[in-house]
Amino acid sequence: MRKLFVLLLALMMMTAFAAPAFAVERIIVLNNAHSDLALSSNRYNAYWLNAWSIAQVVEDNFWFDVAPDTLVSVVAYSDYYTDESNTFEALKNKHISLKFNDEYDVICGPNQSMNAAVQYMGYIIAGPEALLFMQEDGWKMDELFEDVGMAKADRYVFHAADDYTHVVDADKLGESSIEFVDGRIDGVLPGLGKYTLYNVRYIYVEGADQEGFEPLEGVNKITVFENAEGVYGEEAPEVTNFGGVLYDSFAVKDLLDKFEIPVEGEVTAISFADGSTKTESVELFAQKFMTMTSSKGTHPFTLGQIQPRNDVLQKVGYYVLAKDAFFFLPEPTEGVDVANVPFTEIFEKAGMVEAAEYKLTATDGFSWTVSADELDECFVGWVDGRPDAIIPGLGGQSMYYILSIEAVTD
Repeated sequence: MRKLFVLLLALMMMTAFAAPAFAVERIIVLNNAHSDLALSSNRYNAYWLNAWSIAQVVEDNFWFDVAPDTLVSVVAYSDYYTDESNTFEALKNKHISLKFNDEYDVICGPNQSMNAAVQYMGYIIAGPEALLFMQEDGWKMDELFEDVGMAKADRYVFHAADDYTHVVDADKLGESSIEFVDGRIDGVLPGLGKYTLYNVRYIYVEGADQEGFEPLEGVNKITVFENAEGVYGEEAPEVTNFGGVLYDSFAVKDLLDKFEIPVEGEVTAISFADGSTKTESVELFAQKFMTMTSSKGTHPFTLGQIQPRNDVLQKVGYYVLAKDAFFFLPEPTEGVDVANVPFTEIFEKAGMVEAAEYKLTATDGFSWTVSADELDECFVGWVDGRPDAIIPGLGGQSMYYILSIEAVTD
């Protein structure tokens, strides 16, 4: 019984530490495999946020005309930092997301620099209109009106999302506020007793909702963004970026389709720098984009909305799938040469099956076969700026732009 137990334990250990089964039948040289694929601009390491189009919010909520070239003020409630770099037209081409990192509201989208975005945004002033964002302690009306430059009037209307309204005299603004109450943004206003005005949507000069009203000097109407028409009670309808670097890139799915690789199983990326690996489903891999050139050198990496932020394997030398693998030959940089990579090393890392012969194919369709006995003399390397196959039998010439190496299994 003891011998049987020892034997079973030994078998289990052999299984646990056994080398992975070699199953790859074709290796594709990625350097030479993508030049004919369509490129598009995609973002690397962006935050992807649920957001509202400012243009749509304006259309649904603004009552007054704002000239396209009107300079807009975006003001932080924390320190009154003010960004006045946007015209109204430019602002409408951006988006707003609430509670970025569960902390503050931000202007975002492809037209907004992340580094230039106002943090702890309190309000946006665009001519006679303003958008208001909540701070933790709410807003006291007399202070807010002074901050935004509210038009002078005898009375102001607080208008709820359900269209209920309540009027406050100008001399009562010091007793008025909007605050978080039971998860709502309510008006705490004189004349309501122990009650609050639920979900304040607009605050405006009395009469501003009447046809023919001519705006007074200053802000005539404030829209509480979270309670705005099209925002209150609705999920953000769009997903857009906050930050991220744009790269020309091709769809991974197009690369797989080109070589008729099925979208199934797993893919393992292996770094040529330190051998680190990352494995994911081919289904997820196929939804990403890939670029060859980063700001820090030339190497493949994945990007796009599907790619998780700060979770990219850098300097990938191999993408290994079930029966196919992509190999990337690192490009030489100024003062740094790249050594030729032996077929034997590529085969080992990619998990190439053993065969008597291997068929090499170039991008122009030229092919050549090498035997297993010749593998020690075969390399992929840079020749006159090309990723070539350096192999015996070509009279001292290399195979230009090698595209694939395929095991001859028949």
